[in-house]
Amino acid sequence: MWTNTGARNTHRTLMGRMTRALRKKLSGLPECPGVYLIRDAAGQVIYVGKSRCLRQRVSSYFTGRTDLKGLLIAGQAADVDVVPVATEPEALLLENRLIKAHQPKYNVNLRDGKSYPLVKITTEEFPVLSIVREERQDAARYFGPFTDAQALRRLVAALTRIYPVRQCAWRPGRMRPRPCFRYSIGRCAGPCAGKVSREEYRRIVRGLISLFQGGRTRLIAGLRRRMRQAAGALAFEEAQKMKEQLLLLETLGRELASRPEEVLVAETGNRTSHELSRILSLKRIPWLIEGYDIANLGPALAVGAQVSFRGGVPWKDGYRRYRIRRTQGQNDCAMIAELLTRRFDSEQERKQLPDLILVDGGKGQLGAAVAALGAAGIDVPVVALAKEREEIFLPGRTSPLRLPARSASLQLLQRVRDEAHRFSHTYHVALRRKRAVASFLDSVSGIGAVRKRRILQRFRDIRQIASASPDSLSALGLPEETARQVIAAARTAEHAHAQIR
Repeated sequence: MWTNTGARNTHRTLMGRMTRALRKKLSGLPECPGVYLIRDAAGQVIYVGKSRCLRQRVSSYFTGRTDLKGLLIAGQAADVDVVPVATEPEALLLENRLIKAHQPKYNVNLRDGKSYPLVKITTEEFPVLSIVREERQDAARYFGPFTDAQALRRLVAALTRIYPVRQCAWRPGRMRPRPCFRYSIGRCAGPCAGKVSREEYRRIVRGLISLFQGGRTRLIAGLRRRMRQAAGALAFEEAQKMKEQLLLLETLGRELASRPEEVLVAETGNRTSHELSRILSLKRIPWLIEGYDIANLGPALAVGAQVSFRGGVPWKDGYRRYRIRRTQGQNDCAMIAELLTRRFDSEQERKQLPDLILVDGGKGQLGAAVAALGAAGIDVPVVALAKEREEIFLPGRTSPLRLPARSASLQLLQRVRDEAHRFSHTYHVALRRKRAVASFLDSVSGIGAVRKRRILQRFRDIRQIASASPDSLSALGLPEETARQVIAAARTAEHAHAQIR
């Protein structure tokens, strides 16, 4: 009879046999979603698993598992590989593929072809939408996998109200005298009865495919606008239906992976995060990386930006924009220090620390970042990446590190650096445009503080005002002659400020 005492004795034996390299690897695992591959002494993959927290799950095989299967796996484990990913759906997708590729002896559920549900869209003349359990080697498009089959069916039912793609076995060429019941309830465009042209049907299918590929933002914005309009017209039942559709679309966003399956499998091969950890001598795999950049043309309107990458993918919730307020003069190093000081200036901001901080620049920016983090009591590794020669500067190292241009680790750091630069530059340009609009309005007679505020709220930049009609400005409360003067001044200012577009 297997007892907890026997399990504890087995764990002690396993810990005694564990190699120093494996102990070190376990201690450096990240607390993030991902997939892990456990190998035996011959290098054979004996188990593939996924977890929302790699460190806890993998360590449990050697410290906390009491079931026989877990102890058998740990008893044969000689090495562990992990692949951190951005989201749990990515972990699910990658686990599914790796189990079928390696056929590990301790994985049972997914080895025999059984799988999580997928959405399938065929490529025939009038494509069909369906839910399947197996991805075949055909020309169809597959999306998923999804963890909840029932929720997926509800999602597809809601989506066919917006994108009425057929789900029947009708074969093109055999026209029917009248469409099926799904057409009458608005869930099919009715190609079987000639109710929709081939071009229009293809447009509907492209919209659905775009949705599954990540183009949900526009659809969600449209649904929210229509929901508010319905509520304003007291059509509460219709508004409630749209609210339910929005919830399903949010579910779709959580269920789908951020990257295609091919990219995730490639990540398994190149093991970028592991390699970067080794190159930079990090204690942990850098799953969450924050990048910082400064944008300024002198002390006026200086701004800073923070971007975040999780599992090599931009994480928009970790983006921040800062107006530089405390630094006097044009001092990039001091601005970097201000940026990091403000980033960690509250307990709330310290709840989730990154695994690595990257600043755009060289030795000076790195020194300022290290000093600011030290003063804030933040123990996070930091490096700087200079644009000119793509050199990596590390604390305590006199000469910069240079990696080959094809290095996946360097390319990851470049993506973070370039995204931080793009984000800070975009914010800087937006502020300059706004200031340009405000300054040219000061030169137009009849424009006071109230009218200026209305114009700034309605128009994003000078170009929009220059192309506006007098009626659109009159709608803001401007006399017709004043509206014409504003447009004329905007056209003159647009030419003068063309360099900031």
